[in-house]
Amino acid sequence: MTIDPAKRRDLTVFLLGPAAITLIIAVVYKVAPWPVPLQAQAELLGITPVVIVLTLAVLGLLCSRAAGIPDIPPKGDRNTWKSILLATVPLGLLGGALLLAADALFGFTSVAIQAIGVTWAHVPLPQSLLTSLLEPAGFLAAGGVNLQLATLLLIVFAINVLEAAHYKRYGWAAPLLFRMALYLVWHCFGPYLLPADSILYPGIP
Repeated sequence: MTIDPAKRRDLTVFLLGPAAITLIIAVVYKVAPWPVPLQAQAELLGITPVVIVLTLAVLGLLCSRAAGIPDIPPKGDRNTWKSILLATVPLGLLGGALLLAADALFGFTSVAIQAIGVTWAHVPLPQSLLTSLLEPAGFLAAGGVNLQLATLLLIVFAINVLEAAHYKRYGWAAPLLFRMALYLVWHCFGPYLLPADSILYPGIP
């Protein structure tokens, strides 16, 4: 299969950027693991799962044009990059702030994690910058669905739909930037603004 320069750039940026960073995180976690709230998160940080996911991602990139997904723009295409950044980063930061406020007020995450027997939610800095790239897993294993859990799952679903729209319009960089901005507030830095005795405050109580 012949790969043209634009698609070669798309693959190269992905492999040297997100893929390499993800693999490094998996290796670091293998050498010096840190506590995570859910065992499923620890399993997802394993080298084998990461390699499998990255391999599937590369296959997806090779097939993305058939689905109408654009390649990543050249570094010099400032207008397109500006459009991507403006469409994702401010929305992600705002969404993270709103989710953190709603979470603290209505207890979405607290109820969900308590339902599956977890006593803490957020990994402290700096490890949270690594593990927050993983979607918290295991909520569906809770015994029964209550209003808070159903609302949290609905919010996560809506976020994923928005990311799919970003992916369709701008390519893989857009949902990644959105998710990073969202999690910087919701999972990494924002929880430190909450009371230290909150279940949402980072670290094992």
